[in-house]
Amino acid sequence: MKHFIVTFLFLFTASVSADAQFLKNLETAIKNAAGNQTTQQKATAGKAEKSTKKSAAPESAMPLFTNDGWGRIKLGMNANNLPNKLPGYYDLLDCSSFDMGGSCYTGYLNGNKGDVMFETSENEIILNVCVTYTGVRCSNGIYVGMPLANLKKIRGLKRATDGTSNYVVGRIMVLVDETKVIGLAVNAL
Repeated sequence: MKHFIVTFLFLFTASVSADAQFLKNLETAIKNAAGNQTTQQKATAGKAEKSTKKSAAPESAMPLFTNDGWGRIKLGMNANNLPNKLPGYYDLLDCSSFDMGGSCYTGYLNGNKGDVMFETSENEIILNVCVTYTGVRCSNGIYVGMPLANLKKIRGLKRATDGTSNYVVGRIMVLVDETKVIGLAVNAL
């Protein structure tokens, strides 16, 4: 998880100054996501099919994560144009303001906090998007939950240059832990 935090900060501090509230929100979201996965894994221990945290929507209906954002949440759009509820993305959208301007939005789906986060400029233009929903996919086949061994077979994949164990393909940062993809992130730079 430390690699995720370091990578996320590296990616997005270039586009907007990170403040303490954003860092706190991000760390809480990551801990909640990890806790949700651990609880569900314990609940299914010994069963043939292991459970992970719930997907945002059925995979066939789930929007693709791209160099431009995730489905209806696009880099460069005004966050004020997003509704408080967006089925398949979040049930509730929470907003925290930065002291230096801009905001951090955290999406909640099925009671989980932090499965989608995005940060805006002073005028509420979306500068970055990070998604940790299991099953969210890119058009090149990368998806949250993908085993690391399979990820390494993806064409065009490069090691991140920020000193973490993460990867980059196009403008998308692929966030990983020791065994799998744990998130996808993209910023406007």
